[in-house]
Amino acid sequence: LGTETPPVGNEGSIGMAPQLDNPGNSIIPIPDQLKDINGHNPTRAMLLFTLQGGHYTWTTEDRVMVNGHPYPVPPPRSSINDFGGHLVTSLSPYVQQISLDPEHLITGDNELQFYFDQPRILNIHIEVSFPTGLAPSYSPPEVIFPDHMSKLMNFRQVADAIGPGVSFSEIDGHRFLSAEFESEDQPAPGIDKWYIKQTPVEGQIPLVIEGNSWAQMAALGTAKGISHFEVWMDAVPIDTIRTDADHAVATTHLSYELDTRRFSNGIHELYVQGYDVEGNPSLFDAWSAGATPGAYMPVVIDIQNTTTSIDIKALDESISIYPNPSSDQFIIEGDLDLYDISVLGADGRLHERLQPVDGSATIELSQLPGGIYIVRLVHRQNGQLFVEKMVKY
Repeated sequence: LGTETPPVGNEGSIGMAPQLDNPGNSIIPIPDQLKDINGHNPTRAMLLFTLQGGHYTWTTEDRVMVNGHPYPVPPPRSSINDFGGHLVTSLSPYVQQISLDPEHLITGDNELQFYFDQPRILNIHIEVSFPTGLAPSYSPPEVIFPDHMSKLMNFRQVADAIGPGVSFSEIDGHRFLSAEFESEDQPAPGIDKWYIKQTPVEGQIPLVIEGNSWAQMAALGTAKGISHFEVWMDAVPIDTIRTDADHAVATTHLSYELDTRRFSNGIHELYVQGYDVEGNPSLFDAWSAGATPGAYMPVVIDIQNTTTSIDIKALDESISIYPNPSSDQFIIEGDLDLYDISVLGADGRLHERLQPVDGSATIELSQLPGGIYIVRLVHRQNGQLFVEKMVKY
């Protein structure tokens, strides 16, 4: 529904970048003459664009600059009294039409600046009208944008893979995306965005998880249904929650208790991933311009427990890790098919996720400093946690 890069014509949208003091920019190329065959201006010129998104509120300062000329933007209107404020939402786009002075348009690149309070702005285009039989030559869009068809086909492939929107709505009693969570874009390789919780957590903390099919419905016109969620810690699934006991659901709202004593004190990455019935991964932040299905956007939490009274089992007797201590590698062997395996430092930081092959996995130590490491195995079916303390010398 949006992109944070300035678009050209109506090939994209401005996303949620526009602000009243920091406009969103767009360029509308017009390669043709703007005079009829008798040298007269168009009889009409209109700027049209779509407003969408639940963050938008109209103000008297809303305006568009067209090649440096200001045009005020009227409030959304409805024939239903007092309904204008409901016209621009994530599922209800609203088309604005602004009459332009043809003298303010040029043959070439027309520069537009949008001053709004955080809407998504899509489908930006200019329409001009001439008397019948007097219009100048016309360049169709495929001439202006020769690769438009390939872009449309690429979008179709992306749209088919869009999964449900799934995220936390509350963590430890704090509303997600409130001031308690500070976001940072691309903070580390493989992480599109993360949200840093400002206060530490301890003990059992309640999580509220919400799932919806809005993005899927907007892209495809249908909801495939949410089949299940996975709660992740440090990029490793630790629990699976089914929502399709009777049938897949289009929306869901559920509570989950996370016992932080299962994990070491320190910084961890908390995340939730959902899937539709076809296995398409969810968008964690469907409101984020440019968000893609499966993009990793964890919540950074600081666990600070005074006790660790959680039933952490000793290593399953069918699994062995050796040698311990070691200077070059640890080897894990056994019935590993149903386990997610990860290696953490003593500070709780994730170092590596392992994929066993033929019942065996190897942890290479050559690039790791000496010290204590935790090998963590989480059973995918029953959630049972096994840990083993290992030493590199």
